[in-house]
Amino acid sequence: MDIRNNKGLNFIIGQWRPIDENFKGGGHLAMHMLAYKLAERNQNVYICCEPFFKHENIVQLECEHYIDEKGIDIFTIPHVVYNHNNTISIHTQVTWGNHFNTKNTVRWFMYDTDESIENTFTDEDTYFNFGNFKTKNPHREKGILKVFNYNEDKLINYNKFRKGYCHILHKNTPKDYKNILNEFNSVDLTDWRNKGGFEYLREEFNKYEYYLTFDDKSYFSIAAAMCGCKVVIIPTEKTKKLYLNAGDFRSQNFNQSVGISYGFDDLNWSKNTIQFINEFIKNLKEIDNKTVDNFINYWKTKLKK
Repeated sequence: MDIRNNKGLNFIIGQWRPIDENFKGGGHLAMHMLAYKLAERNQNVYICCEPFFKHENIVQLECEHYIDEKGIDIFTIPHVVYNHNNTISIHTQVTWGNHFNTKNTVRWFMYDTDESIENTFTDEDTYFNFGNFKTKNPHREKGILKVFNYNEDKLINYNKFRKGYCHILHKNTPKDYKNILNEFNSVDLTDWRNKGGFEYLREEFNKYEYYLTFDDKSYFSIAAAMCGCKVVIIPTEKTKKLYLNAGDFRSQNFNQSVGISYGFDDLNWSKNTIQFINEFIKNLKEIDNKTVDNFINYWKTKLKK
């Protein structure tokens, strides 16, 4: 097939894995949502799997995918012809090389870089950051690109009596996490996907007064706050090196600044701000949408030169 050679931009989303109710990995879901956000702004969008968010401007490509001898995902679009001057491919920070051989290539950093992977990028690649994640070449960054499904229709506060602690084990979990969490008799919700997904999380988050986590950049913190849990991020050796104090944490993680405390000494912050979480989510969605507009405008301007 031929990718459109019209006045619009063509965006190839480097995503081969479809999304279903049992698998909604954050980075994968973000790629699908970005496809939709671009499509609803009348861009031509192509993706290598069934799109999770349907739109008439999203076309599923016939892609070939395999895992090579090093365990690296390789996917190509061998039967597609496109104009290099108006086509941009978008890859996450964990994608090796440029599978589509596009002239215009975006590296979207949704977590800190792995230098061995970043070494496979070219000097011409353009970086966009989901937030403030670390890259080897920050001078290549052209801005923030952030899309998010906050699931505010599923994650609500029942405003009922609650008590106790709960947690989800995710990134930054220290080796002695059991000793730390046992002190609070915290209930483990890590297996939430197999126990009912977001509906399960909503019911559980509405039982507990506090949500504990070691992850300083987790969506689950926002999800818990939306359901009325006061969130406490427990500092680890890694995060202690990143943030001087709670104020510094919030200055670097704006989306974690309502209903979320950095350390127990900061607990009053989550108690005093959690009432504003719904309005805060509305503001975040507006900010996110603006980053998509800026992303498109960046490429329109660059490709006119």
